[in-house]
Amino acid sequence: MTNQAIESLLPQGEENAIPTKELLNLTGIKTARDLQEKISHERSQGAVILSSSRSPGGYYRPSEHPATAQSEINTFVRTLRNRAKNTYRIAKMVQQSATDCVPDQQISLFN
Repeated sequence: MTNQAIESLLPQGEENAIPTKELLNLTGIKTARDLQEKISHERSQGAVILSSSRSPGGYYRPSEHPATAQSEINTFVRTLRNRAKNTYRIAKMVQQSATDCVPDQQISLFN
């Protein structure tokens, strides 16, 4: 795995996003999962790395134009929040189903 920061390889603007496969080739990172972990680590250290699933998708830094950058950031954050809500909703549904299947057991969503 490369020691070079992913953020430094990324272009600005969603329209210039680098797809995962291309980023794997650029970095020498073997798997998409390893790439996601490195990006997550960089984000936790303050890197502003955005991603888009809109075709062709990929990773990028916010645009150099402030209004566009703000829109890209807002879209990315909204996408993350929606994913989190959906994941939580599914976890609650599974918890309820499990409670219905095993009524004598207390099942906590936060175990």
